[in-house]
Amino acid sequence: MADDPEKERFLMEFGQDYGYPNAPKNVDEIRATEFKRLNDIVYLDHAGATLYSESQMEDVFKDLNSTLYGNPRLRFDLGLVNAIKEDSYEMPRPTPSHSGRWMVLIDAAKGSATSPPDLSKYKADFVVVSFYKLFGYPTGIGALIARNELHKGSNEWHIEVDPIRFRPNLVVSGGKPYIEDGWRSLKIGQTNFTSVGGCNRCQMINMTFTAGTVQRSNEPLATLASYRRLKGKIYFGLLLKMCDSIKQEALLRAGQEIVANAE
Repeated sequence: MADDPEKERFLMEFGQDYGYPNAPKNVDEIRATEFKRLNDIVYLDHAGATLYSESQMEDVFKDLNSTLYGNPRLRFDLGLVNAIKEDSYEMPRPTPSHSGRWMVLIDAAKGSATSPPDLSKYKADFVVVSFYKLFGYPTGIGALIARNELHKGSNEWHIEVDPIRFRPNLVVSGGKPYIEDGWRSLKIGQTNFTSVGGCNRCQMINMTFTAGTVQRSNEPLATLASYRRLKGKIYFGLLLKMCDSIKQEALLRAGQEIVANAE
């Protein structure tokens, strides 16, 4: 490496700041003595996990070989996983409610060594595993396991909702999602409207009325609450006020063109 012309040019420009110049050993000396296993491998530091040095492993081995360590753990009641997922667990202190949309992560490393959790029974969304807890050795390696349905393309999290749920007077097609948030006024055909603000939503939009029965769920209000909440209220849609005189005849027809903010 000392005869590498590219490195020499690099050191001429950045040598004052490169490689811990004021430390007892510079980066090249550290690599040569502490990371001999790298040889000519290019390693990007902190790309997921930091490499352990040889002296560190020697110290760890001496410590483990001369000291008795235990790894006590409190047992976690897996029943809480389902209680939280079903929204039947009462939080000990005030906390934002997600109406059944809590996501649960459990650390299964300790239990995986002797009694792996049954994820078909306990519907955790994420499971984290640190292998050093399994093997009793500081590997620095772990894994995060997530359910397939949490993937961005999963249909389970893309629920189609009938617009009738929102009891609209007017339904507009086309345009970007939530484009109405920026509407100050609206012209439909020859009739003019002005916006009086967003429409605050309640649990009614979670109800489906079919064949004389009422079905309740957490959606779509739970999803809207996650990103459409403002000052404690959940907004979706727009409230309009007719600007023209009530004596003037106004007739709206399906398919009429709308013009926003035309003033």
